[in-house]
Amino acid sequence: MSNKNLVSSLSSTDSSTSATILSLPSELLDEIFRQAHRATSAPICRTLHPFQQKHLYREICVDSFDRLAEVWDALRANKRLASLVQRLTISMTDYAAAGVATRTVARDMFIWAILNLQHLSRLRLEHINPEAIEMCHQIIWHSPSHGPSRRLVLEAVAFPDDLLVFAPRQYPLIDTLGLNLSPRIHRGVDYARVFPALRRLDLQIKYPVDIQLSLKRLELGSADCAHSGSAFFDFLKSMPALEHLVFLAGATVTDELLPRILEFAAQHPKLRRLTLSHGSPERYGATWADFGFVWREEARSEVYHTLPGWLGPLWPDGCSSQGQRVALERAPPGLHIDGEVVAGLDAPPREDSWNEAYYNESRWGMFLYCRHEGDFTWLRAYLGEKKASEFVREVDVEVWKREFGSQEEEEPSLL
Repeated sequence: MSNKNLVSSLSSTDSSTSATILSLPSELLDEIFRQAHRATSAPICRTLHPFQQKHLYREICVDSFDRLAEVWDALRANKRLASLVQRLTISMTDYAAAGVATRTVARDMFIWAILNLQHLSRLRLEHINPEAIEMCHQIIWHSPSHGPSRRLVLEAVAFPDDLLVFAPRQYPLIDTLGLNLSPRIHRGVDYARVFPALRRLDLQIKYPVDIQLSLKRLELGSADCAHSGSAFFDFLKSMPALEHLVFLAGATVTDELLPRILEFAAQHPKLRRLTLSHGSPERYGATWADFGFVWREEARSEVYHTLPGWLGPLWPDGCSSQGQRVALERAPPGLHIDGEVVAGLDAPPREDSWNEAYYNESRWGMFLYCRHEGDFTWLRAYLGEKKASEFVREVDVEVWKREFGSQEEEEPSLL
């Protein structure tokens, strides 16, 4: 038996055995281990225990005060466990409901942990509410640098445009940064230049904002209003290094705006790729009213839980299929256009698996790339054998990874 098959076999057996043992009553488990031969079980436990601890404590997530107390007690009692922690995620969901004294204790616990976790390589702050901002400031300020592998990941944090929460020695550590910007507080900081290791910058922006960003890749998500008007294009013009512009699900792009985006791409010195994945109601021939859904601005996060099944990113004022088709016909040479919108132009309504196939469309032709054999078989039948032989390519996983990247890989750098 090969090593690969052996590992697979052991994993399968171990999983089944663990599930069976864990289902036994505590009294029976205690009796089993009491009767176990000590000379046999002790060496096994001593050998496996370090490996188990290493992986159990490699990454810790603290999402409540109770969890924080458990982690803090364990790390203070056992310095060896503290030396195993490499990643710490702080996501305090119950912070807003706590009193001042409780918050102060939590802040001191976090600062102690950060100062004593000498092998900590990544600190992630996520889903932090406004009440926790002061604690976040303290945590960031006390977070030391232990080498080039150190990273700070600050997600969904309502930080204003305030670099004072960072010490200059921390600038190279920032990996991901979430900011809440408005014209009132923005000071024109180019975060991509301030933080040389920055891979992702999530901005909550209320247009217009005078901002200078040396980003190479920009993703636009949901907005309170359509991405339109001169302020929007002035915002894009402030990024001369932009190479890839992405409209994600929720970005409201109208028939009027799409041709202007393509015109802007033709005039931009470096923009060479446009990804349109904002969705189109006509693609499915459905409207919100068909599903009895009353649109409200605050209901954006409820969309996928309200509509039955997967219906894609339907938005009330998006592009029509005809508008998308006309705009794509006017696409300037040299601009690569992809995304779910392009994939759905000639597609009938389908199940979830439709979004596993993507069109790569340009002025010289249309080629269809399939990630799964089933998609290729269906599309060949749908397009017809003659058209399939002319336009369809069946590619393997390695070709897909080389040309488009793997979904399992980390997100590409914005810089």
